[in-house]
Amino acid sequence: MEDFEERDALHHYVTSTRQGGKLATNMMFKGLSIGSDPYAPFYVTGMYPSAREGRTLVEQIVEWSADRYYAFHHEDGTLRTFPIFSIGCAVDSCGVEAGASAYNMTPHQLDVDAGVVYLGLDTPGFRFVAPYYHELPFISYMDWDHVGRNDRKVLDNARHHLVWGIYEDPNANELIFDRASFDALRRLKERIADGRFLDKVTNINPFQDQNSDAANVMLSERTTVPLLENSDLPNAKATFLQIEAGRLAQQPIRDPNFGTPFDSHRAIWTGMFLFALQK
Repeated sequence: MEDFEERDALHHYVTSTRQGGKLATNMMFKGLSIGSDPYAPFYVTGMYPSAREGRTLVEQIVEWSADRYYAFHHEDGTLRTFPIFSIGCAVDSCGVEAGASAYNMTPHQLDVDAGVVYLGLDTPGFRFVAPYYHELPFISYMDWDHVGRNDRKVLDNARHHLVWGIYEDPNANELIFDRASFDALRRLKERIADGRFLDKVTNINPFQDQNSDAANVMLSERTTVPLLENSDLPNAKATFLQIEAGRLAQQPIRDPNFGTPFDSHRAIWTGMFLFALQK
């Protein structure tokens, strides 16, 4: 009888939760990346349900503050013998995390009065700084893996027009736009001998696809080189520029052996300049 009542209570709880729309549609992963070893895997330290909407900037700031606190303290408030020297948090592309990162990188009077020191560049117009909450600066750095997945989804999003060139067709007396799209990659896949690797790049659900491997293949010379060699394909040049800009901005971060610091610096700024030029 007791087992039946327990099952009945569980069934009632599950049913009421589902009918009340109280189930989260997202799962938030929390974890650590080892800054001193770029090849070390991402360590998941926890996961919890997360709502798609309703999360505020203040809640994000509080969460990151709690992460910093418990990196140095146990749950009872005592100091850890071996603290976790975090160097910052990865920022998603959503407005809440972007706003929270801007807050973290802006000096506040309470922190200044508490003796917090900030790291920045002594140059006019430099806005954001990194606070020292311990021996290392706390940086809000962009999540390049997420940006790569976004680059791939945006390429197949009909609401975005990724225009890289405009010319006039004298015969039709109208403007022609060179737009980056997956169509050029699909045509490339049919033309080159080993084009089957583009299957996983172009096979995408733009609303839910989170395939990092496919995004990394797209943002690599494995895709850009044959695309440039077949620039006569429709919209191939625009597609090359779109992908190459993303590759230059991200590959120095993905590949520790990319080159010298100057090579990395030049590549990232070239990619950023291309996007600024497009805009």
